[in-house]
Amino acid sequence: MKIPAIVVLANIVFSISISAQEIKVPFDSDQWEMSNAQYSMQRFEGKESLLLQSGFIYLKDVLFLNGTIEVDINFSALRNFPGVAFRIYSVGNYEEFYIRPHQSGNPDANQYTPVFNGLAGWQLYHGSKYATPISYSFNDWHHLKIVVKGKKAAVYFDDMDQPLLEISELMQKTVAGSLGLKTLTNVHFANFQYTPDQTTYQQDVGMVESIEGLVKNWQLSEILADDKFKGKFQLAPADIKDIQWEQFGVQSSGVLNIAQYRQIQEGRSTAIAKLEIESDRKQVKQLDLGYSDYITVYVNNQVLYSGANNFRSRDYRYLGTIGFFDSVYLPLKKGTNQVLIVVREDFGGWGVQARMLDQSGVEIN
Repeated sequence: MKIPAIVVLANIVFSISISAQEIKVPFDSDQWEMSNAQYSMQRFEGKESLLLQSGFIYLKDVLFLNGTIEVDINFSALRNFPGVAFRIYSVGNYEEFYIRPHQSGNPDANQYTPVFNGLAGWQLYHGSKYATPISYSFNDWHHLKIVVKGKKAAVYFDDMDQPLLEISELMQKTVAGSLGLKTLTNVHFANFQYTPDQTTYQQDVGMVESIEGLVKNWQLSEILADDKFKGKFQLAPADIKDIQWEQFGVQSSGVLNIAQYRQIQEGRSTAIAKLEIESDRKQVKQLDLGYSDYITVYVNNQVLYSGANNFRSRDYRYLGTIGFFDSVYLPLKKGTNQVLIVVREDFGGWGVQARMLDQSGVEIN
């Protein structure tokens, strides 16, 4: 889809000069781009509504940075993910909040996630900072409101006085963009409106969580073919000599979200996260790992471990969310040791995290 070009505001203070007024956009307006959706207009349960059967619609020529987004929503108990996308600044890059009707009453009854390069990272952003329990009533009209202020947002659902979810840090870039609505299957929307806020908000840079022994910086390869390391237990110099590396820091959660920096292509959903460890002697060190979705670990070009942490990989209810669930024991030599973690994505989040609790005698680069 074509997203209007915008100017990226790169400093720590952002503002937009738009009149702070309530703007209502009927669903039969030509402001909506609906070519990537299946939909119909209906009068439903007393309201003129859009039945969005599948897909993603967005507003053309709208630049929303801060303010309020509101819409009425009516959904069934079927498995679905209807929600609002905001600050859509390019194809596949935006913030998103959506509802999980089929998880009514559960801790993950809804979800905030950033979307980077078309990949929603819900497996990387889980827990009370990103979702909250609520029991829904079905086939009723509900009012959803999202208030966006700089790096923070608050989500209101029916109760307009008490937030359902307070998002302490929006993870995408703080830039203006379009507004949109999404669904997997049938949902009704009505009374869409937004109110821009021209207030300037100080942008607090998120501090990395205090996790003992956390690896905070990684070297990341370019995107690679998924079969590049298939069946390779020992890497030859030629396997990695032409790979280009860039260094990136982790997000405040301690996770390196690979999709933030690399875009998946057909047959190419693999990248390598590399560490170099200086050891003052020959020794073994425990490295705790979290990842999504598949990894193979090489130490000094010798395969050490492989694992799967994707959706339903361990049982039919398993979500594949990231956490320090696995450990590897690194056989370090004296001097420089190279640790290569080959990470392949399936869906739901592409990332890696690591910690070494005992760092005596080593330096991680």
